[in-house]
Amino acid sequence: MVKRAFSQGENLFPVALGTWAIGGNHWGGVEDKSSIEALEAAIDSGFNIIDTAPVYGYGHSEELVGRAIKGKRDKVFIATKCGLLWPGDVIKKNLTEASIIFEVEHSLKRLGVDYIDLYQTHWPDINVSLEETYSTLLKLKKHGKIKHIGVCNVELDLLEEITKICPVASVQNEYSFLKTKYGDDVFEYCSKNNISFFAYGSLAGGILSGKYDKAPFFPKSDARSFMYQYYRGEAFNKAQAVAGRFKEVALKYNVPTPAAAIAWVMAQRPFIFPLVGAKTKEQIKQNALAAEVNLTKEDLDFLNGN
Repeated sequence: MVKRAFSQGENLFPVALGTWAIGGNHWGGVEDKSSIEALEAAIDSGFNIIDTAPVYGYGHSEELVGRAIKGKRDKVFIATKCGLLWPGDVIKKNLTEASIIFEVEHSLKRLGVDYIDLYQTHWPDINVSLEETYSTLLKLKKHGKIKHIGVCNVELDLLEEITKICPVASVQNEYSFLKTKYGDDVFEYCSKNNISFFAYGSLAGGILSGKYDKAPFFPKSDARSFMYQYYRGEAFNKAQAVAGRFKEVALKYNVPTPAAAIAWVMAQRPFIFPLVGAKTKEQIKQNALAAEVNLTKEDLDFLNGN
């Protein structure tokens, strides 16, 4: 089984499973039975990083993960988050000490675990000092509630400030062939400081899966309509051209198109873990094949249009 080193020494499967979609909000409907089957298939396929968050389905994603890993805790590396609350279904940022302590206890209960492997701040909260937030996380680590501390959705300057307060094991930012904003400067810092990088949106909201012949319609509540701007107009046409190149590379390696797109993310740096969602066990199996694909320089040049 292919493994990749996490910054703190664990050898983990190089593709991480994201569970926003199975929460049941923002990605279309999904049956719990299908979600549990997908999670179980992920573990059986070698996936051992499962990334979730309380806000995914307002607790439901964590509950499903907890059900799926029951009796298998030693096989999984659980990553979840704090900092987003949903009073009255309105999502608000809150990284105060009291809120973090409240959140971690509820996450532990929903997941059915005694500790969380990686606890991440979901989004920066400019209304709370970094000292308050990250000293609280250090206390949770000292008390054995969490093993490692991670940050999400940060640029380099903020990452540098945070690491002055506490050690950071990982950064989780959006990153794909179509979105490289959080690229070289953050990667250089991660490399120098032994920090892993989780790339969410590695299939660019699904458009690099190559399954769309024409631009689909998504309601306003769907994440593909408000987070990923690739499904309309000229952006769709450009994304389709890229997906077409990934289809050709996938044929070369006899894998599904998503596996080739995920493999591209893996190929950028040895410390990157592509983070991909899945609603079905079939999607899990397709995504797992990315770990077996080693793209050549010629492949990368072709994908870049050279």
